Amino acid sequence: MSEALPGLAQLLGGNGQEPMYANHAEVTHNSMELKMRFNKMTPVFHKTEVEIILPPIVAKALIQLLKDEVDTYEREIGPIYMPDDMSGIKGLFGVEEEEGQDGKAEGV
Repeated sequence: MSEALPGLAQLLGGNGQEPMYANHAEVTHNSMELKMRFNKMTPVFHKTEVEIILPPIVAKALIQLLKDEVDTYEREIGPIYMPDDMSGIKGLFGVEEEEGQDGKAEGV
């Protein structure tokens, strides 16, 4: 990962911090950046939140890196099965609206 985007590994936790398990994610944007929030939902609904703010070009490169890793995973381990009806998976990923420069809400 760091070879493709120098410094991204440090941005995503390669700076000596403990890794965080996330089972919930939210993505928002405004005209200048994309924000990703990763949460760990516990049985009592507490959240541990990490927020990463990226310029659009880095977000787009991250999408490609994730796609490459998922492809490698599926080649080595096996397919990741997704449900035919994706409506049930919406609870895993929230979408929030955020104000853009003009004050209007912008959703992803």
